[in-house]
Amino acid sequence: MADLLEALHQPGQGREWLALARLGELCSAVLRECARLDRTDAPLVERLSALVDEAPERDWTLDEAAAELRLSRSILAHRFVAQTGEAPARFLRRRRCEHARHLLERGMSVREVLIA
Repeated sequence: MADLLEALHQPGQGREWLALARLGELCSAVLRECARLDRTDAPLVERLSALVDEAPERDWTLDEAAAELRLSRSILAHRFVAQTGEAPARFLRRRRCEHARHLLERGMSVREVLIA
């Protein structure tokens, strides 16, 4: 990015071409990084599950989960639906219900589960 700014401030007719070349390099780098991130998305479901499992008592919102996973809310939703066919907010609610059911099966009262 600094190279791009430097190229724009250089005198001469070729500076626009130089700036465009630097911009192309920058775009290529961004695309490579996006491709790398897509490859690391494979365990997105596992990462979200682990997040909920670490703090099942927490009333996770999509914004909070996205922030913890270092993704934007829209990227999390898009990628999660693409991988699972299920909206992440629905997944979060379902996981909380499963956790509550597990606690009830272990003999906790409804009141205790609500507090837990």
